[in-house]
Amino acid sequence: NEWIDNYVNDDITKEALAKWNKEIEENKHVKIAREQGMEQKAIEIAKAMLESNVKIEDISKFTSLSIEKINRLKEEQ
Repeated sequence: NEWIDNYVNDDITKEALAKWNKEIEENKHVKIAREQGMEQKAIEIAKAMLESNVKIEDISKFTSLSIEKINRLKEEQ
């Protein structure tokens, strides 16, 4: 157990773990930003489709937005 504690508490291991944790956090932020961007694009497409009188069910099918969200967008127009 003492050997394991010394190994895990080694400066090099601590530095590697800190770097790994930082990369994980950065990847989370990139993933969130990408998802937000994709949703914003879907909203823009849905708005254009609403203006073209496309059925709400079809808009949902092609944009993956919920029918409820599309109805809210329709109300905003």
